[in-house]
Amino acid sequence: MKLNRGHKGLLLIAAAILASAVFLIVPRRSHFPELPNPNGYDVLVREAARITRDTSILKEMTLEQIAALVATNEPIVREIRKALSLPSVVPVQMNEQWISSLSRILPNLKAAAQAMDAEAKLRWQKRDYTNSLALCLDQVRFSHATVRGGVLINYMVGSACETIAVRRMTNLLSELNPEQCKQAARFLEEIDSQRDSFEEITAREMEWQRKTHSVFVRLMEGFKKHVLRQTDPFSALANALAGDPKKEYGLRTLEVRRLLLKLAARAYELETGSRPSELSKLIPSYLKETPRDPATGTPLDLP
Repeated sequence: MKLNRGHKGLLLIAAAILASAVFLIVPRRSHFPELPNPNGYDVLVREAARITRDTSILKEMTLEQIAALVATNEPIVREIRKALSLPSVVPVQMNEQWISSLSRILPNLKAAAQAMDAEAKLRWQKRDYTNSLALCLDQVRFSHATVRGGVLINYMVGSACETIAVRRMTNLLSELNPEQCKQAARFLEEIDSQRDSFEEITAREMEWQRKTHSVFVRLMEGFKKHVLRQTDPFSALANALAGDPKKEYGLRTLEVRRLLLKLAARAYELETGSRPSELSKLIPSYLKETPRDPATGTPLDLP
């Protein structure tokens, strides 16, 4: 018996839905890492919730106001810095209630980063450059600890915390001695090498979306993507987070790499009495590898 065009179309749609069902329901390797025990992330979240906030803008506060705020938060910041010695992974839960809980957790984490920055600024203003730098470096460690294993929203907030520390270090740069510059450059290079790629972060984001939404929603979205060849429907959430998360990732990574290059070049200048004439002068004494533009892969220019 011959099938008319309508029947053929229905069979084609049924086959496509079946294929989408198999693709979406068959288990795949998870992109989420195992949680350590104990998990440093839990400690960071707990301590960050205790931070006292100030609605004033830090750069507009007097030295006395900053000192008072730092004194209030100093014991908490001390506990946060101790917790950075523990392995840390974001404990992502596959439900929408988890995202709701982040509306409380993430602002607290950013407030903790700002408290560390306030203390770093206070130390800088008191010419205690060693401890100011140490606070900045711990703030970078903090930002990475609050991102590792998470999804896009975790990355965007953690990266904002890293940016605060990077800009504070940029202001501190001219006050550092050669050894401090070298130490900070090597530290940033090492932690940058451990940074999750944008592809790893978005893979976890997509997995979270698939495991959180109902099977019916997943079937319909899978049909749109794999049969109708529409753009991945889950990318809409990612784009809503920060305009263009991939571009943001590149810009923020680039800012870190430019800073580590400035630190290495500054250390070279202080030790030799002249600016480096080419990047090769900094390797391997000041940096292990040539810093590259994350967007193009080309070596960065000397500052």
